[in-house]
Amino acid sequence: MALISAGVAFFGLMAVIPGIAAVVAFVGIFGDPAWIGDQIRALGGVAPDAVVNIIHDQVMRLLTQSSDGLAWGALFNLVLALWSALQGTRWVLMALTAVNRRAEKRRALGRYIAAGMFTLYGLGLSVFAIMLMGVAPVALAFINADSGAEILLLALRWPVLGGAAVAVTLILYRWGPRRRPPPWKWLWPGAIITPVMWLLASSALTFALREFPGFGAAYGSLASVVALLLWLYVTALVFLLGGALNAELEFFAQGKPAAPVSPDETIEPRTASDGGPKQVTAR
Repeated sequence: MALISAGVAFFGLMAVIPGIAAVVAFVGIFGDPAWIGDQIRALGGVAPDAVVNIIHDQVMRLLTQSSDGLAWGALFNLVLALWSALQGTRWVLMALTAVNRRAEKRRALGRYIAAGMFTLYGLGLSVFAIMLMGVAPVALAFINADSGAEILLLALRWPVLGGAAVAVTLILYRWGPRRRPPPWKWLWPGAIITPVMWLLASSALTFALREFPGFGAAYGSLASVVALLLWLYVTALVFLLGGALNAELEFFAQGKPAAPVSPDETIEPRTASDGGPKQVTAR
């Protein structure tokens, strides 16, 4: 899982920068993109400072560029971001299949179609998060909501966003691996624990990067890029650990792996009553 998480982090890094450029360009076509920089600062509560800074600096650099060819630049960056996100999602699906003790036997076209669907789910969650965190305060100020209602509605953004993240995680855990969809009861533990683990891991990484200045001294000008890569790596690893938790709970509760995709598929469990591995065949 660690190696696959590293691959996902690499493609995530490849997707973040052109994705930001595409968003800035598209917003620049239809309105003023300057507000994006202010909204990125709101990530400071959930992402390391170095990650927020590199994203904010990239947005500021894009805002100072000429608007000539803005539409073509947005299209190119969008295609590059989608391709990188697609590759990262494909590796996530392969890892989920592996932690469920299945072999990835889907054809290449099928893998890309599945990865494309889940990439769209992730993009939808990202757009929803941006709208919820960035547009909601502007909308509340526009309708002149009283201070008490405004504080309550702004506070509700976090549980709503957490619920959306749990929903997308449930979808990935259920239909992402190459296997028959498991019962919902085996998906809830990982789907609920994963966001909590991610918040704790992200906070720990933020604290470590903030309190140990040797990190910046070691990597120099690359410190922000490495911090972003580490954050993406931690995110992918925590997500896969949640999927592995679900698979292990299901395995040990049933005493065998869940039903394979085809009746003649054999799966080797980790332990057997005689102390060694044996093959379990679906009936």
